[in-house]
Amino acid sequence: MSDGERVLLIVLFIGTPALLIALSIPLLQGRVAPNGWYGVRTRKTLSDERIWYAANRGGGRLLLKGGIVLLVGAVGLALVLDIASEAFAIAYLLLAAASLGTAIALMMRAIGRMDAETVTK
Repeated sequence: MSDGERVLLIVLFIGTPALLIALSIPLLQGRVAPNGWYGVRTRKTLSDERIWYAANRGGGRLLLKGGIVLLVGAVGLALVLDIASEAFAIAYLLLAAASLGTAIALMMRAIGRMDAETVTK
């Protein structure tokens, strides 16, 4: 593997969690108004603005945590496994799937319990 390919992989494996962390910040701050493309979009969140903001604050927290787990995991894996190895790529993909899958499952469970009268904007 060339040095350029190695750098590209490092950017990908570190850049992806960095992007998730960056995307979480506006959600955490409540700066994302209801829309059709960014945020936690379900029928329930789009039906009531209070639910939208509460769900997106929670989703932002989970996205931030998932991004941090993925970032720490990528660095940890890079220290243990060769960045160019198939084992690294497989371990990273499993970590990403577990991290994001857990975040999505927790968010959907939280949304299921939300109702407009009990959440605050």
